[in-house]
Amino acid sequence: MTDEMLRQAARNASRMFVEALEEDYDPRAAYPPSQAFRRKLRSLRRRAEHPYAHAALQRAAVFLLVLLLSGGVWMARDAYAGVPQNWVRFEAEDGTVNYRFLGEPDGSAFPSYRLGWIPEGFELVDENDWSDLGMYNSYYENAETGGGFGFDCQFMNNIFVTGLSMENMTYESTAVNGFPADYYETTEKDGTNNLFWFDQEHNLVFTIEGSLDRETMLRVAENVILVETP
Repeated sequence: MTDEMLRQAARNASRMFVEALEEDYDPRAAYPPSQAFRRKLRSLRRRAEHPYAHAALQRAAVFLLVLLLSGGVWMARDAYAGVPQNWVRFEAEDGTVNYRFLGEPDGSAFPSYRLGWIPEGFELVDENDWSDLGMYNSYYENAETGGGFGFDCQFMNNIFVTGLSMENMTYESTAVNGFPADYYETTEKDGTNNLFWFDQEHNLVFTIEGSLDRETMLRVAENVILVETP
């Protein structure tokens, strides 16, 4: 996802939420961010210096931007009423794959999922537990090979995630421990692979993105464990 694609995602997110708001809502109204929100943005900025976290960082930036644009309230879209799953996958005209998550907050505490197995040579280098936003991410790096990957978990609450370019990418519909999953494999030498899987019952989406091959990435996903029950 390029910087221009990130800017377009922000524009798309802004338009989508403005359309979903009440008729008398003024989209120019300011929503001054809280101190907690400012701290999270500073954390995002620090993480931008980590090369293997850049793509996942862009997704997190979109997540936080949408939160700010919506005034901290998730807004539903009637156009998705009756959809039997918590997400919609679609490809935009610019060739990017997008996900629209449709779950509704029910007051449940955010569960603590962690990796129960990591490939040999990889070590945890960064971790962010944003339970108050229903989001967790961590980053692992192999100092010898320079490879790295990120693991994310978040609620599938009403949010729009965009920007996965299908250029030089192949797609496979698969499963992780019985949950539906989407796997994207790069055809570029230095590209990154992506795995998304969805726990609809608990309204959660998990992602792994990085330099891992398909078999290793699936093994990491299959060994994600719940370490703390809310």
